Amino acid sequence: MLRNHGVASGPAKQARALGLKVGDVIFGRAETRGHWNEVKLQLLFLGREVCVWRAWRRTKTAPRWKAEGESAHWDLSCRPWSVLKETLTGSQRAARS
Repeated sequence: MLRNHGVASGPAKQARALGLKVGDVIFGRAETRGHWNEVKLQLLFLGREVCVWRAWRRTKTAPRWKAEGESAHWDLSCRPWSVLKETLTGSQRAARS
């Protein structure tokens, strides 16, 4: 499990502090008051100050993974993360193209 609490701010610095490389997929889960929210992020670009992620999300009320597109607006200190060793599912591969 990757913990990013107390790491320097800035998404690219956070990704480097966790030892992530382009192509890595991380998984994070947040739980509050009986609700859960899971996210998979694939690192697409790691610049000096910015990084870009492809995101998938599912929740307790919508448990199927849904592609959310690409974003540079992720703060990795919001939850614990783990690096996934699995391959992407068919719907996730389709979301890549």
